[in-house]
Amino acid sequence: MIHCRNCGKEILGNNQFCIHCGAKVPVDGDVQSCAVKINKSADIYKKGLIWFVFAAFIGITGVVLKLYLLFETTSQATLDYMKWLGKTGKVAMILFLREYGNILGWLFILIAIGLFVGGIVAKRKPDKQ
Repeated sequence: MIHCRNCGKEILGNNQFCIHCGAKVPVDGDVQSCAVKINKSADIYKKGLIWFVFAAFIGITGVVLKLYLLFETTSQATLDYMKWLGKTGKVAMILFLREYGNILGWLFILIAIGLFVGGIVAKRKPDKQ
């Protein structure tokens, strides 16, 4: 059963025009081309959404890293005690973040901005056929 795109009422038979409002009824090829357009727009939406999810994840990671460094107050005495307890992995991570965390935080935030912009471009850029 076919329904009119203009008025939404049911069209009986093989009419070329709607008997209710007079709008032209699409032939099978027109209906298929509309379905292809809808599928392509859904694919473009999915591509953009993936970019945005990655951007959000990396951006949040960068912000959390920056906040950690802002409030990180572990003293050298505590680090020495942790070494003595055998927690060298935690000590190494704290020292690494003190040294490179600021750079990594800004890098993650910049990557997130790049991915966000990439998502906008991916949503607007049509696929080549």
